[in-house]
Amino acid sequence: MASIKGISLRGIKNFTGTDGYGIEASIYLDGKRVGRLFDGAFGGEPDIDFTDSAVEKEVQKRVDSFFAEHPYEFAGVDSFLYILSDLTEVEKVYKREAKKGREILVTKCLFDYSTASGGCMAFAKEHPLVQDGNALLKHCSERLGLDKMTVYYSLDGFIIK
Repeated sequence: MASIKGISLRGIKNFTGTDGYGIEASIYLDGKRVGRLFDGAFGGEPDIDFTDSAVEKEVQKRVDSFFAEHPYEFAGVDSFLYILSDLTEVEKVYKREAKKGREILVTKCLFDYSTASGGCMAFAKEHPLVQDGNALLKHCSERLGLDKMTVYYSLDGFIIK
C-alpha cells in the first residue's frame, strides 16, 4: 500500500465539487487509523481531523521530514496528503496494468512541483521498442521533455520511507 513516512490513506473517494475536485479519506499512521481528510471542493481549506494532539504532532513531524527532503513552497499537512493521494492513485494504475503484464511504469515525478502539467504515465511493453525501465525513461523524457520522472518496478516503489 502506498505510504510516505509511514502515513497512508485508505477509503479514498474523489468527487467533483462546486470549486474543483474534492476528496474524502481516512488517514493511517503506521497501519492505525488516526484521522480523516475531507475537502468538499468549495474553495476553502480542507478539514483534517486527528484522533488526538499527540498523533497530530507525530504526523506533522513526518510531514516536515518529507518536505525537508522534497522542498515545496506550500509545504504543509494538506499538501502532503494531496501528494499521498496522487501516489495512491498511481499505485492503483500500476496494480491494474501489472496484471496485464506491464510491470514497469514511468510517470512524471510526483515530487516535482516545477512542472504545472498533469502527470503522464507510460508502461514497458506498451511500446514495441521499449522493453525495460531505463529505455522507457529515456523514451518518455525525450518525448515529453521532462527531466524528472519516476520509474516503478514493483509495489515497493510506492512506499517512501
